[in-house]
Amino acid sequence: MAKKPSTPKKRPVGRPPKDPDDLRSVRFSFRMHADLYAECIRAARIQGTPVSTFAEKCLISRINHIANAVLLDAIGRYTETPAKGGVALHDLMMSQGRPQEHETDYPEASSTKRDRSPR
Repeated sequence: MAKKPSTPKKRPVGRPPKDPDDLRSVRFSFRMHADLYAECIRAARIQGTPVSTFAEKCLISRINHIANAVLLDAIGRYTETPAKGGVALHDLMMSQGRPQEHETDYPEASSTKRDRSPR
């Protein structure tokens, strides 16, 4: 009796699944002025990236700057240990479970204190 020819296994169609640690599962949206959006589009085109990737890189860079450490990697995951001996942003911003005002290097933001008392 002759052997049946084996049928080759079919490969799945489409892109292979990503590593679960590399997935970006949280959606973040906010309103902005049209001029700011136009500048984001322009800057993203210059860098050759989508606007969302440009915005993500800006946020990661700013958070790492505030923490004075490499707290987040290139896709926004926590690094194993913050470089430069910095502290976690959470530790900078929280005190006994309450958010604190954080000084920025923008004079208009740090000089304007909001009155948070109930009216």
